[in-house]
Amino acid sequence: MDNTILSKINDCLSIVLDFKSTNEQRKEAEKYLQLIKDDPKSPVYGYYLALKNNNQNNEARHFGISMIINAVTYKWNEKAYTDNERNELRNMALNLLKETGGILEEANYIKEKIVILIVEIAKRSWPNEWTDFDATLRSLYNKDRNTQQLVLLIYRNLAQEVYLDEICSIPELRKKQIASGLIAVSSSAKVLLNRYDYFQQHPENVTKEQVAEMEMMVQMVRGDFTNEGWLIRWVNTLESYKEQYLINKMNNNEIEIQQLEQLIINILDTLSSFIKWVIFESLDDINILPKLTSMLVQNFSYKIKKAALECANVLTSRNFHINNEERNKLLFNPLFDGDGLSNIFNFWMSLYDITNISIQQLQQIQNTKSLSEDNYKLLLNINNILTELGVNHVSNKKLSFIPNNLDNFLESMILLLNHPSIIISSSSLHFWIIALQSMNLKEKNILKKYIPLVLERILEEFSKGKVFSDPIEEYYINIDFELKTDDNEITLIFEQRVINLIKLFTNYMPLDVYNWIIEKITKIMSSSDPSSTDEFRCYRDDSTYYKTYSATVKIYQIIASSISDDINKFELTKNSMIQFYNFLINFNTNDPFLSIKYIRMLSFFVILIKNSEETNYLLMLFEKLFSYVTYKLNANTTKYYEISKSIRQKAITSLTDMSLIIPNIFMRYYNEICNTIMNISCNDEITYDNLLALKQLLIIINYHSTLDIETKKKNIEEVFNTIIQEWIEESKNGDIYSNVQKYMEYIGIYELSEVLKVYSMDTDLSSLDEYLANKIVGLKTKRTKFYLIMNCIWLLIKKTIFIKNESNEENKQIWNTYFEFILQNILSVAKVSHSLWNLNNWNNINPVLKELLKEINIKDNTLASKNKATNSIGKYIKQLQGFITSEYEICYLIIGALTKLPRFYDYNNIETILINDLLFEAENLTNTQWKNLISTVISPLLSNCPEFKYNIILEKILPELIQYISKKLISEWENVDYQIDDDDNEDEELQEEIFYNKTLRDLTRSLVYLYSNLIEPRIPKGRKENLAREINPEAYKSIAHYIFNSKNIIIPLLQSLMEIIMFKDFKSSSKSISILIRILPELIKIPELYEIIGDNILKTVLMAYNDSYHQEMHVDLIALITDIYLLLRPKCNIPYNTLMQLNDMTQAKIQEMENELFNCTTVKNQQYAIRKLLNDIKGVSISQLHKNKESYKKPFLSQEMLLRTGSKDILNSNEETGISNLFGNYDE
Repeated sequence: MDNTILSKINDCLSIVLDFKSTNEQRKEAEKYLQLIKDDPKSPVYGYYLALKNNNQNNEARHFGISMIINAVTYKWNEKAYTDNERNELRNMALNLLKETGGILEEANYIKEKIVILIVEIAKRSWPNEWTDFDATLRSLYNKDRNTQQLVLLIYRNLAQEVYLDEICSIPELRKKQIASGLIAVSSSAKVLLNRYDYFQQHPENVTKEQVAEMEMMVQMVRGDFTNEGWLIRWVNTLESYKEQYLINKMNNNEIEIQQLEQLIINILDTLSSFIKWVIFESLDDINILPKLTSMLVQNFSYKIKKAALECANVLTSRNFHINNEERNKLLFNPLFDGDGLSNIFNFWMSLYDITNISIQQLQQIQNTKSLSEDNYKLLLNINNILTELGVNHVSNKKLSFIPNNLDNFLESMILLLNHPSIIISSSSLHFWIIALQSMNLKEKNILKKYIPLVLERILEEFSKGKVFSDPIEEYYINIDFELKTDDNEITLIFEQRVINLIKLFTNYMPLDVYNWIIEKITKIMSSSDPSSTDEFRCYRDDSTYYKTYSATVKIYQIIASSISDDINKFELTKNSMIQFYNFLINFNTNDPFLSIKYIRMLSFFVILIKNSEETNYLLMLFEKLFSYVTYKLNANTTKYYEISKSIRQKAITSLTDMSLIIPNIFMRYYNEICNTIMNISCNDEITYDNLLALKQLLIIINYHSTLDIETKKKNIEEVFNTIIQEWIEESKNGDIYSNVQKYMEYIGIYELSEVLKVYSMDTDLSSLDEYLANKIVGLKTKRTKFYLIMNCIWLLIKKTIFIKNESNEENKQIWNTYFEFILQNILSVAKVSHSLWNLNNWNNINPVLKELLKEINIKDNTLASKNKATNSIGKYIKQLQGFITSEYEICYLIIGALTKLPRFYDYNNIETILINDLLFEAENLTNTQWKNLISTVISPLLSNCPEFKYNIILEKILPELIQYISKKLISEWENVDYQIDDDDNEDEELQEEIFYNKTLRDLTRSLVYLYSNLIEPRIPKGRKENLAREINPEAYKSIAHYIFNSKNIIIPLLQSLMEIIMFKDFKSSSKSISILIRILPELIKIPELYEIIGDNILKTVLMAYNDSYHQEMHVDLIALITDIYLLLRPKCNIPYNTLMQLNDMTQAKIQEMENELFNCTTVKNQQYAIRKLLNDIKGVSISQLHKNKESYKKPFLSQEMLLRTGSKDILNSNEETGISNLFGNYDE
């Protein structure tokens, strides 16, 4: 043994691990350590360093084991070692295992490294060469606890690599051999022989491959027919150690308890890695579930119970396919007939330190008492077990029977549903959604009695105003989610799941569900609660009474919209609907908050009119709704001024939405409607926006009716021309936006600037000179009117062009009359609004007001929002901020919508006009503006573009847009501060930084989604990957094919995708990788792109693979690297040359990779060939030498379940003009 080399290794390790070492010293030391690994004597040096008896420190021992692993990993298959030398390497590994220190003494990272060494050898030589591997491990398992623990870890890791790793690190043939070996050694000889006999007796039920595998397994147990198999062996050990643990627990033998705890957890973890895939007969042998659930009610530690729950979760999450006999035997019997479910429930109670109570009592306790974080995590495990059991097994589509005592399980799912944790409650909702799709459960009427309980829970949660807002609920949210800003997204997902479930309930038993909700509404509307009213006897919107009323109306809307989609459901509920209609029509209220919900309910009775043609219902609805158009509260107060406006607007909106459903029936009363509108337009309560909305109503009735096109045009012109005329008059024929100075004067910037020179922001207008106060108010009124006109145009476009029906294409002609006027004026407004963001135009403006642009859109951080005075100058500045934000958004929406009109692309020089006006002073636009511009204008502009205009529109706009935005993004991402120190920033600066980073991410994502929309193929879900990566060219849109073949577009687009991959935004980066993977098969057909694909893109992806930020994307990165090499290498040497530029790369390594890559028969093995090559080059960072290989653990499924709304898979919407779409917003 060369002591000089050993000393040098230790010195280099010390340098690497010493934080005082310089980078240069550390680099030289790492270089030597890498070189010594390649030394032919590396395993010998490594073995000496690794042996415990040689008294090396743990760092040296760990590196020594790594040296042997390196030799096995990279030289074993190269035939660098003779058979004797391979045997010597095996013996080295086994000797290290035998000499391992005690369970509590030896460092975990040393044990894990020894395990990895043995697993690496086994992957290359067992069962074919290392024939006594299993026998040796059995001997070591029985030797002592130290070796027993390592044997458990070896089998756990080996099973994980073969069966559980997403990208398997074993070649396909070897994987099959090892998989067969694992089945053989884990099962008892009896099970294997019985299975073999069945194969012999029923050859028609098995394949030749299965027979060959079975023969191999039987061969492994011949001569050892009494072998019980590892599963039984582990479970027997588990039962023994459980008993010992409990005895030592009573005797307070702490050292023994610690050892036994580790071993029990190791056994459970190893069982977890086997239970997912072993043959069912082997699971029958161990009957594991009762053993696991009994541990929950015994005196075991937190860690042991957690491991037991995770092991049980693996079993309940396993796919039993159609094997209902095994499902019954392994799951239903022990849980429902045995003590399993009872043990789980008793354990559940123990988490709250209680015993012997009912489910109802536990429900009350869990809503008033919060769990410790550790106990909550255990409850999450219970939640996962029960939810997986329900989703995968109780609701399984292949299940043809009802398990015994199922009610106990369903009551537990109700208990989970009522839990204050949104994750737990949402998981239960997911189960009920799946259960409602099980024909077995529905046909046998198992679920009916639980539906009212679920609905009551939903009503209770909705009645809080904001779901999951109680202190205990927020406590769990803070545990489950790192960012409080996730709260809105969480509740939206929960509510979407609720909507899906209510619709499924309605589909299943429409009459019962409809009667349930109308009974709730009738009851609350027939009662009163004076304690919930204010001084004007109006209900407070924060009162319990109003929140409950609001919640019932919200649920009613969901149920009613579901019924509206299906004539059969309507017929079933028709009588109840008429009864409820009569109740509502005869109900009278002037309460503002009750009224606005009341109006919403009335509009749903359009279904009665649509399906029954009984116009009497419509006439009474007209009377009721038009009475609310002139709504006024009979109280001398301005308190309800804003909601009164909302009530009037809601009444008009409801009439408009109804007219979209039954335009022809509305048309029968068109003259009466016109006269009514004319009469009420003189009412003092009618505002300008009300008048515009009433004009929209008239236009929409005509537009969607079946009148001939000329009559439609005539009727619409009579109304529309008044709107256009008002636009002309208010804009002084466009003069107000002819230049930025006139526009700034019109919207009041100059006037407010002068006012702020004299008065402060919080000055009330009542203290100003009357003339000045009136002028400020007048400016607000003018800009509001102008905004309302533009918004009216947008709403008309939205409710005409965007609504699909038989006459939609013909109806688009109506817009030709107004197209040019709208386009020219809207582009002019967009152009001048862009100039507003040029700070040079604000040079003479008061600095306080100038801050408006900087602060705009930053929630709760604007100058104006700090001012609380009701009628202060700040209030009008806040309104000005809102106007500046809203007016460009409206412009973008209108322009994007106009692209749906055929005339748009025929308009003379449209591409030049768009560039000159829409992209005018684009350098001044904020990230938010750019995001809106891309999403609402550029995307529809390109998507709706006819093919004959590709060469003009695409070539003129896309290249410059991509290059400009890409340059902007590169510059801004380079300046992003990823670490914000709260202590060094004022609150306002911190909020501004967070806001800026968010808008930058939003802009980046909008660009990626634009690319996706343009060029990604439309591939059906569930499409299996193929070795050749072939994608049908027809899966790509015509615009994609054009872009692929346009150098001016595709090259900057690919460059942009490469840049986005390296940005520190997970969604953008991963989406860019996905796009490249999906378009690569088409790009490879274009030789001019070989260089950019094989060099630029490949280098970028390799950089990302080596970047720690992209670690979670490694699977996709490997997939992209594999596809590039696989598809491009046969055509040219460019990807080969790129790989050769990597450090330590050799021709031999690439040749070995290519041999494996091009001979693989699965996509995963192709990807493994690439990953193995890169890991060889990349190596393992010295700084990660002590990193443990993670044990296989079934991850928490709760957050995954929370994100699975499943709405698209469950519920289909047939008509775009259906009621469920028009009234799809269930929140007022």
